[in-house]
Amino acid sequence: MKDVSPHIVLCNGAEPPEQLALSKLIKLEYQESNGNKRNVKLALPNFVLDVFHLPDRILDLLEIAAYVLCADRLTSRGSKGNLEYHSWSRLFYFTIKVRDFDFWNRHDVKEKLKEALVFMFGDRGYHFSFKPGHSTPPAGLFDKETFRITPLENTKVILFSGGLDSLAGIVERLHNSSDQLCLISHRSAQGTAKTQNQLIKALNEWYPNRIRYYKFGCSLHGTRAKEETQRTRAFLFTSIAYAMAHVLSQSEIFVYENGITSINFPKQQNQINARASRTTHPKTMSLLENLLSEIHESKLKIITPYFEKTKTDVFHVLDQFGKRDLITSTVSCTQTFKLRSQATHCGGCSQCVDRRFAAYASALDDVDEGGIYASDFIQKSVVDNEVKTTLIDYVRQAKELASLKFEDFYYQMLGELGDLIDYLPGSSEVEKIKRVWKLSKRHGEQVGRAIHRMRTIHDDPYHPLPEESFLQMIAKREYLMRSESQSNSIEIFYSYSHKDEDLRQQLENHLAILKRLAVITDWNYRKISAGREWEGEIDKHLNSAHVILLLISSDFMASDYCYDVEMQRAMERHDAGEARVIPVILRSVYWQGAPFGKLNALPTGVEPVTLWANQDAAFTDIANGIREVVQELNQT
Repeated sequence: MKDVSPHIVLCNGAEPPEQLALSKLIKLEYQESNGNKRNVKLALPNFVLDVFHLPDRILDLLEIAAYVLCADRLTSRGSKGNLEYHSWSRLFYFTIKVRDFDFWNRHDVKEKLKEALVFMFGDRGYHFSFKPGHSTPPAGLFDKETFRITPLENTKVILFSGGLDSLAGIVERLHNSSDQLCLISHRSAQGTAKTQNQLIKALNEWYPNRIRYYKFGCSLHGTRAKEETQRTRAFLFTSIAYAMAHVLSQSEIFVYENGITSINFPKQQNQINARASRTTHPKTMSLLENLLSEIHESKLKIITPYFEKTKTDVFHVLDQFGKRDLITSTVSCTQTFKLRSQATHCGGCSQCVDRRFAAYASALDDVDEGGIYASDFIQKSVVDNEVKTTLIDYVRQAKELASLKFEDFYYQMLGELGDLIDYLPGSSEVEKIKRVWKLSKRHGEQVGRAIHRMRTIHDDPYHPLPEESFLQMIAKREYLMRSESQSNSIEIFYSYSHKDEDLRQQLENHLAILKRLAVITDWNYRKISAGREWEGEIDKHLNSAHVILLLISSDFMASDYCYDVEMQRAMERHDAGEARVIPVILRSVYWQGAPFGKLNALPTGVEPVTLWANQDAAFTDIANGIREVVQELNQT
């Protein structure tokens, strides 16, 4: 993996660290002071005026979250064609002046902050150096500890994005309880503000005196963003909600997001890490709970009531409570920045695609139309290849989820389930996975119903649809073609010394699940049957394998055949782009000067397997690394 030079981010007038090169220096300020130019629009004083008072530690949190968002927007993740992790992963070093220096400078606090952000956003790393000396004047006459909002009875703090899920959750709670709701929004664009205001106005008319609405503005000022996904705003959004929960003496906040979106199983290999959203993933919620509880000095809970719902279920909630007319006022699109018309949705991003299928599955497509989509993939030609890929991958995955039996689901989703299980309620692992399986299966079946309804409504033999429309893709079964092409097994070749046979066998056992699922086939010289010419058989498989594993030890390095024949040929094929070579370090030996020393080696940290306290853990790590390479090769 190539070195990634860090992005140095200086905030609140902090000085640059002496030990780091400053080739990628970003200065962020939301105040004009000490000669620093303001380039962040942060409505912190206005927010404090609304809530009367916030402690220094929480003011620091809001600034930190705002600066993380702005640094993200100023730093591109690269094009979507860059599949390799090093092509888009970023490394940030933040130096921020804060008010509560003693708290933020604690090692455990910085580690919890770093762990949450790395998982949420998939980047290489986030490092924080906090400096004392930051202060801001009181936002108003009542900005003192003695002034607090008196919490109303049964108050609930809820994140309100203006999307379908948060609206449905709010409507359901207003309808089924007597709770007073405190709704929290992050404002970054006028289009979003208009949507949120319209929905709040409608809710106040239906449920008078039940809602308090607080908004927090944060955006770049005077400079254009390089990264428009704004995924990091989830951290700011949650921090704002926590700040309000503190003001109202609450120990929980509510996040309404359907479980399919929260889990976000990768639909293709380039959606790993930062390529796939994890903003409401159960592990993300748990990591943020840990961080915010530390700030709160007592347990704070983030509750996700819609985890076992699909997007189609969300549509049903709004219909059930008579609020179907609000559907077109919500915004689900992730690419509103591209819109140049009256449409509120691009119509081709993953969230738009998911929304349109859910509308048809719930028979609310007549409500969801209304010209809100800039492009119509159902009745018009799909000219954008990225949109076409999104559609095909979406349907292919839905079909697989609908058809997978529990045992197959368990094995096929093993990698993703590993990040889920520890963060779901339930008494056993099987029970937890079965709930996720049932949710995924229901989603797949709902997508199938949506396609059937689309065809029933739009597939008119007297007025045929354009050749490149989505329904024509379905007729040609393009989603199956891709699935079939991906089902071709990847062949793995083991190059190793016979003295390492026991270790090789353990690795093969850890890859057994991929063989059972027909994802891989493997070959080693012990599979040469009697009467076969061994050297010819080795050459045959060495020249046909897609992945070549070099099992490195002192005996491998000393073997003339392993080093001079197999390894040399493997590197020739690797350099020609014909195969992928992966060194696997079994036992301690100097190997970095070898021709394969330039390659990414396994296990993680390149710690030899035999030095791990638990060798099963080492082989599991290696198997996961090989699985990622296999998935990538299946895509390319």
